Amino acid sequence: MSETRNICPLLGLENDPTVRLGYADSGHRCYAAPGVEAFRPHVEHQLRYCLSQEHLTCPHYREAGSGQLAAPSVTTHSERQQSPPGKPLRAVLWAVVGLAAIAVLWQLSSLLAAPIPAPPSVVQVVADTPTPSPSAAMPTPDPGFVPAQAASPAPAAQAPVEEAATPTVAAGDLFFNLTPGATAVGWVSSNEARGNHLGDSFLHAGTVQGNIFHGVLQFDLARVPRGAPIRYVALTVTGLDDSRLNRISNDSWQLRWLAPEINEEWSRHNFQTIHNVQVLQTILPAFRQEELAPFAVNQFIFDETQRNLLQQALIDNQNLLAFRLDGPEGGSDNLF
Repeated sequence: MSETRNICPLLGLENDPTVRLGYADSGHRCYAAPGVEAFRPHVEHQLRYCLSQEHLTCPHYREAGSGQLAAPSVTTHSERQQSPPGKPLRAVLWAVVGLAAIAVLWQLSSLLAAPIPAPPSVVQVVADTPTPSPSAAMPTPDPGFVPAQAASPAPAAQAPVEEAATPTVAAGDLFFNLTPGATAVGWVSSNEARGNHLGDSFLHAGTVQGNIFHGVLQFDLARVPRGAPIRYVALTVTGLDDSRLNRISNDSWQLRWLAPEINEEWSRHNFQTIHNVQVLQTILPAFRQEELAPFAVNQFIFDETQRNLLQQALIDNQNLLAFRLDGPEGGSDNLF
């Protein structure tokens, strides 16, 4: 097929030089110089030479042209007929190996024949938007707390139009856009000794009538490759209702990364458990009231230390990530 002609025939996997993938992979090796340790082409080298028609201009390919490449050993039909009659099992084994090789080559040709996505083909965007269960009942917020009228969209002239920043994705990177499950987000209140409001569409954070409200979120990062370097992490939230926001206050709203033990029995935690759990990190920035508005997009960005901690957490099989949104915890009513 045309796709296979674009791939260098000297490219192969570390454990099997006769097999090569149709995309850049760290398991690829260059077998241009038999008898010497195989060259390990990096991703950029594979994209520029090995996986394109430009492999003919690769310096390693030119080196191979001056020598004789070792061809894999193949037993012909006539040779199998001349096998010693005392070893029929060997002929059977060769037949099995031949059938397996045909199956592998058929699967590989199917993969190589698949349509190539639009450039850049090596950048993959993985979206993870869980589908809520149709039978899940959504908790009803405290009747004494919910505003009398639902927040209506602000006029276009007043609604912030600035969108969340998009990270630069390098060739070969994966970009995951993760959304928590419908029953993994909600809020807790200090005036409720039991239960929570997970599954609510609001993330209340702040103070109303002396009661403290925390927004809570839990993400499942099981799809993120374990041990992969993490270059960028951001949590994005969008404003919904500012009817109880004190516009003349000097308070701030912050995001807390909670200790991993909070993930156990997440759905059963009450305010006291969420409020008193150990905080691993505070994710900046801290937002002031002038930065909060309905439809305003706010992003909390992980710094390098926090990205490294998250990478280590995934290595330790801590795939669940819990956060708490904190607002003012005293004074006059001030909630967003």
